[in-house]
Amino acid sequence: MKCLLTNRLAECRAAKGMNKSKLAFRLKMTRAYVTRLERGDIRPSVETAIRIARIFGQPVEKIFELVEPVSITNFPFVPGCGQEPITTPEKTSKQRK
Repeated sequence: MKCLLTNRLAECRAAKGMNKSKLAFRLKMTRAYVTRLERGDIRPSVETAIRIARIFGQPVEKIFELVEPVSITNFPFVPGCGQEPITTPEKTSKQRK
């Protein structure tokens, strides 16, 4: 499974009062590239991620986060969560009378 790379680029830009065009200029990239990065449409190269981190004065991990997809196989068995057959409770002798 492919991991998801999330980012806080828009939040970092807002904190610095920087628009997409200014960030693109500092990265020597296009504004469209910055937009695609923020949306998560593309992943930055390691070099670009480090350059972005330096611009914002943050560690790369504060701006970009690698998230593993959640899968039912990643979780331990939990009774009552649909992994075992559903049964009805036994009737007690009082209920039968």
